[in-house]
Amino acid sequence: MDPLTLLGIKYGTDKALSHKFTEDYHRVFEPVRFDVKSVLEIGVCKGRSIKMWLDYFPNAIVSGIDAMDVASYMPGHERARFQQCAQSEYRASEVFDIIIDDGSHQMRDQQETFINLLQSWRLFYVLEDLRTSNSKDYGFDGTNSTIDFLREFQRKNEG
Repeated sequence: MDPLTLLGIKYGTDKALSHKFTEDYHRVFEPVRFDVKSVLEIGVCKGRSIKMWLDYFPNAIVSGIDAMDVASYMPGHERARFQQCAQSEYRASEVFDIIIDDGSHQMRDQQETFINLLQSWRLFYVLEDLRTSNSKDYGFDGTNSTIDFLREFQRKNEG
């Protein structure tokens, strides 16, 4: 088992346990693991994945934002930061190596956050749970899928 999945299991994050994202994350992030200096995770819930990222990226400051006041769940770690705010209102004051959007999963929030942080990431921007893109429970109205939004963004920015 890869080291990120083991850390995800250790800290009890759904990224390892139910979603199984950690295997793919490890495959993509492993080549730059020790070079990453800053990570932003949007939507930190109980801070489990923040703990995982702190261990996995030993040279990175790991920041988290959440609409809820979850500061008490955040690890008391010198490399951990937390800010309470709605994800679509967040404006980065720095450039992050990696941004992971695991926030509300609402179409509008995903799209506004992507646009707001477009100039704020260096290596990877990850939008988790895109399966919500076709769900009315997450704001899909038949015309505003985040998957379609990203396809259109890519089409407009090619070449």
